[in-house]
Amino acid sequence: MSLFKKWKKRKLNKQKNKNGKSKPIVRDNLKDDMPIRDLKTNVKYIKTILGNPPDLIVRSIYIGGSDKRAVIVGIDGILDKDLIQQSVIKPLVSNKQITIKNLNSVRDHLLYAQKINRVNNMKQVVINILEGTLILFMEGEKEALNIDLKAVEARNIEEPKSEPVVRGPHEGFTEALDTNIPLIRKRIIDPALRFKMLKEGEKTITNICLVYIEDIADPKIVDEVIKRIESIDTEAIVESGYIEQFIEDEPQSIFPTVGNTEKPDRLVGKLLEGRVGILVDSTPVALWVPYLFIEGFQSAEDYYSRPYYSSFVRTIRHLSFWISILLPAFYVATQNFHKEMLPTELLASIAAAREGVPFPLLMEIVMMLVTFEILREAGVRMPRAIGQAVSIVGALILGEAAVNAGIVGTPTIIIVAVAGITTFIVTPFADAVTILRFLMLIPAGLIGLYGLEAGVLALLVHLASLNSFGVPYLSPVAPLTLDNWRDVFVRAPLRKMKRAPETVPQQREVRHRKPD
Repeated sequence: MSLFKKWKKRKLNKQKNKNGKSKPIVRDNLKDDMPIRDLKTNVKYIKTILGNPPDLIVRSIYIGGSDKRAVIVGIDGILDKDLIQQSVIKPLVSNKQITIKNLNSVRDHLLYAQKINRVNNMKQVVINILEGTLILFMEGEKEALNIDLKAVEARNIEEPKSEPVVRGPHEGFTEALDTNIPLIRKRIIDPALRFKMLKEGEKTITNICLVYIEDIADPKIVDEVIKRIESIDTEAIVESGYIEQFIEDEPQSIFPTVGNTEKPDRLVGKLLEGRVGILVDSTPVALWVPYLFIEGFQSAEDYYSRPYYSSFVRTIRHLSFWISILLPAFYVATQNFHKEMLPTELLASIAAAREGVPFPLLMEIVMMLVTFEILREAGVRMPRAIGQAVSIVGALILGEAAVNAGIVGTPTIIIVAVAGITTFIVTPFADAVTILRFLMLIPAGLIGLYGLEAGVLALLVHLASLNSFGVPYLSPVAPLTLDNWRDVFVRAPLRKMKRAPETVPQQREVRHRKPD
């Protein structure tokens, strides 16, 4: 009976919270229309809301040259103490000449900080304090000054480890939004470059910056991006991956419909094609939309090198994508159902290598693929020096030992190794390729190449059904736009790509006016 009462009470509490009848005390007190009052009441309110934390700075001072009292409030560790002393406290206390009448006098004549805003309610005051700014209250004033004196502690600009290049800029985004925005500004010196700031996350109140070129990007896409971000209803935005999952068109698909990069030059290239970039504070990974399937096979380095080698490498990427997905399934299908497709010598060699293996071929392939994924995950999660040794030495030792013990055949090791290596050539689709490799084994193991063909057709139908912010995912292949094929399977010379790509809606038709 007691268990039933406890369950009933818990259910009533959940229902009560759901109906909005029971809210946390902090939420009740933190109202939009809470006015700024006298100094003592303001400080007491802030301490109550924040729980009187030990790192809260509260300093009361008298403004020199007047009998007015002021209070500064902020969070220790986030604020720059030297800047507070030099830009706020010293000018206020040492003032003897300027007559202080109101906040405007303090802001215009005494304070040295560059970013100073007026705040007219306590909710915004609390939010600004938590964001790391300094609040200045003045006796007799119904507003306060929000002074940006954050201590700048950003990681140095380095080359992204996930996107190394041989030729091209070696700069990468950092976790600081104030550092990332200049990296874009110095590459696009255009008055049409726009930055729009948003805040999302009820608990984290994360700064999100939309970036686009106003006279290139389609206004409808810009408005749609803003609409989707503003409709996000969540407590926390910790990384740009949160934004990606909330705004993508096809959340159930294994393929990404939102692009991501750590390289400023790559994001700039997308902005010049009419995309909208999304920068999120506290993460070095930027997003862009719309995102097309063909972009997974493109690299920023393709456009810095000569077109002939770039086209060859891009062809290798396309080939590697399909090899990684289909090779294990094709091997199983031909060995179990279509042996006549292989040359007699190769068939005899494979049969001799698998002699004595106790497992069916399908189980053998699945076992080795799972083992490969385990080794890869171990290499990624362990400390870098140890992880590389585990992934390389572990693969060599386990592979050789498995063959010598007769658990797997040598051809299986080769097939799994080739499929695994080709996965890393097309890194944007590495997650999807890993899943598809296992999925393709099911029809191939049941009915051979006919099942594999059905699986490929299902994959193509799925890709053709995807959209990214209203743009078909397979553009310009489906729907077919032959004029844009100069930058799909090959990379044509830049002078030949005069017209702007039609795959993504934009406001211009010509990229440059060089002759063909």
